[in-house]
Amino acid sequence: MTVKAIEASLIHKLADYYNEPAWIEISEDLLLLKRLHAEKSSYMKSGQSIVFDALREMPFDDSIGGDIPISEKEEQVRTQFDKCLRDARQSVERSMRKLAKLDDELLERVKSILEQTESINSYVKEG
Repeated sequence: MTVKAIEASLIHKLADYYNEPAWIEISEDLLLLKRLHAEKSSYMKSGQSIVFDALREMPFDDSIGGDIPISEKEEQVRTQFDKCLRDARQSVERSMRKLAKLDDELLERVKSILEQTESINSYVKEG
């Protein structure tokens, strides 16, 4: 089960119950984006994040040849996370376009979430 599916499982059941399948995709996308934003915030504050930890365990194409410096690996992890964040934002935008009409309050909330993740390259450089 993916993070996206876990985060949205309750809303998925409600959307099924009310026969509103369009809400499944937007809710999954929004909750994933919020989770990624929370993970980045956690990483920025404490250096700890379960998503960043998982990304550190993943092999990257250019690291096949051997060990790479920790700082370079961390930069690869940040780059990969930013790609995930960018993809999640684009997914939210696509889902929003699919919904015929959003009420103004929901639209403003979605815009607020998107604005929070607008500047995705906001890591503080050390040294």
